[in-house]
Order: sequence, then C-alpha cells, then structure tokens
Amino acid sequence: MEIVFGVIELACGAFLLYDAIARMPSKTSGMVLVIILILWLARIVWTQLFQGLDTNSKGLVFHPGFWAWMLTTATDLVIAAGLWVAYKNE
Repeated sequence: MEIVFGVIELACGAFLLYDAIARMPSKTSGMVLVIILILWLARIVWTQLFQGLDTNSKGLVFHPGFWAWMLTTATDLVIAAGLWVAYKNE
C-alpha cells in the first residue's frame, strides 16, 4: 500500500510543479487539487489511524510512539491544509 501511495504522491507532486510553472485551466486544476486532497486525506486515515493506532488490553497504543505519531499526523494535516488553500485560491 505504501508503494501505491508513494507513486500517487510523486504524480501529484509533478502535477503541482507543472501547474506552478505552466498554468492550467482553473477548472481542471481545481478538480485535480480536490482529487489530490481526497487521496491525501485517505493516506492520513490509512497510515495514522489504521496502521498507527492499536488497541489491546492496556488501551490505545500509538506506533512508534505518541510524540512521533503526533508529529507525523500534524505534518500530514499541514500538507492537507496547504492543498486546501491551493484549491481555494483556484
């Protein structure tokens, strides 16, 4: 699953670079930004909630640890917010 998301992230990054250099039509760019945002949110849910959290007899366990989990979650949410701002500016 990580390989699939990695390839998708590379394609999305290439699109963002291309759109920054050679402007695409606003409607096309907005649609692709929404798709990128949805895929990024799906990645956050998959990696942070399904793979990053575990429940056992002790309660909720964070992988690899709480602070590392919070750092990666916060970083992913900042990127998602940047994508949202880019979409709103279209």
